[in-house]
Amino acid sequence: MANIIFTEDEAHISGKFGDKVYYVRNGKNYCRKLGKINDPKTPAQQNQRSAMKMAVDAWKELDAAGKEQYNERARKENRYGYHLFIEEYMRTQKQP
Repeated sequence: MANIIFTEDEAHISGKFGDKVYYVRNGKNYCRKLGKINDPKTPAQQNQRSAMKMAVDAWKELDAAGKEQYNERARKENRYGYHLFIEEYMRTQKQP
């Protein structure tokens, strides 16, 4: 379900509505067509999901100073620190 948030100056829409997904990035509203969901559940995919979960858990365990260091590095590339951290974590982990 889509959420609409109204303020005095603007409205922000986020979430799924019909075959569209609405989201906000850097204060701007965007809309894209909902992609086709493919869930193969192969051993390789399950390993990837497990590694991704470990990466997200590792990000959550970082303290505020550590997260800010990633955010500062990522800003130079117009990115978020979270995405930079996940990318680096996934590249450095050995997949079984």
